[in-house]
Amino acid sequence: MPPDYRPAHEDWTGLEESMQMERVESFTRRFACLLDGMDLNKTAKGSAFWTPKALLKQMEAHYKEHTANVVKKKDLPDWPKD
Repeated sequence: MPPDYRPAHEDWTGLEESMQMERVESFTRRFACLLDGMDLNKTAKGSAFWTPKALLKQMEAHYKEHTANVVKKKDLPDWPKD
């Protein structure tokens, strides 16, 4: 992380961070049925430029970034080993 980086939730443990990610994933999956029959390449209602397909790709990249950051944290010398 950059030296000036300040986490939004400094008090979160690795476990809490992973639980929050699971919560968001569950929420996303729960409402994925709302996309059934929708044209994923058509601009979403109320959006200036996002299509559902582009938004889903952005979410995938964002989740991968979070996961990669958690994996990097596990390699830090002060990360708990147990």
